[in-house]
Amino acid sequence: MHILVTNDDGPPCPKSSPFVHSLVKAFQSAGHTVSVILPSEQRSWIGKAHFKDKTLTPTIYRPENSQDEWILIDSTPASCAQIGLHHYFQEKGPVDLVVSGPNLGRNSTALFSLSSGTIGAAMEAALCRKRAIAVSFAHDEYGAGGHDSNAIDEACSHSVRLIQHLNDIWAKDVDVYTVNVPLKVGVSKQRIKYTRMLRNRWISGSAFDVVEQDGEKKFKWAPRLQDLRKTASESGPGNDGWVVDQGMTSVTPLQANYMYLAPPQDEDIILP
Repeated sequence: MHILVTNDDGPPCPKSSPFVHSLVKAFQSAGHTVSVILPSEQRSWIGKAHFKDKTLTPTIYRPENSQDEWILIDSTPASCAQIGLHHYFQEKGPVDLVVSGPNLGRNSTALFSLSSGTIGAAMEAALCRKRAIAVSFAHDEYGAGGHDSNAIDEACSHSVRLIQHLNDIWAKDVDVYTVNVPLKVGVSKQRIKYTRMLRNRWISGSAFDVVEQDGEKKFKWAPRLQDLRKTASESGPGNDGWVVDQGMTSVTPLQANYMYLAPPQDEDIILP
């Protein structure tokens, strides 16, 4: 396959983007042709946004100990998907599959997923009529500085096998699969479960902290992510958050739309 890889964590960096090069090498070792286009900096929590008034600049990036040339774009994950599909890599032939990730952290449950730049890039690819899979590596500690290299290698090889399988059996009505892989040694021996997405909400309070700066009130992004994980662990079996908390891999099929609910009745709305 010709696989286009993008993400929302940007180019390889131990703190914010520690997994993307390992996944690319795993795809290449499995015999796939890989093209890579990434945001030039970290772009988490940005969803499927585009910067409509900004002219974007590409730069060439060469990963350490590699002859590959990747493209970096000073924009969003969704823009990377668009530009990668339509303006680069044509000499390698048509793109068969877009893989977005691996995200640093889980993208399970609605609250994470609706804001995820990783899923946003996959959705953009689906709207460009390409199969797309969003991959997230769920680690136990938010802000963890280091990760077990054996766990990373296993998560990557496990993801490659799963992605190949999903591409082989792609369901008719699916636009995007969002996959959450626990970043733990032994994950490839655990079950892989199809899941629904947990419809959770913010538990309490604001996702921002108030800070005083230069005599002014300002606001700093500070979501209580551990509280969100509690909603998954306490929700019971069947949803993506619960499955990941049990150490299993979750696969959630999505369509690239906001699914509407059937109206209560098929007639006009009469205002009082």
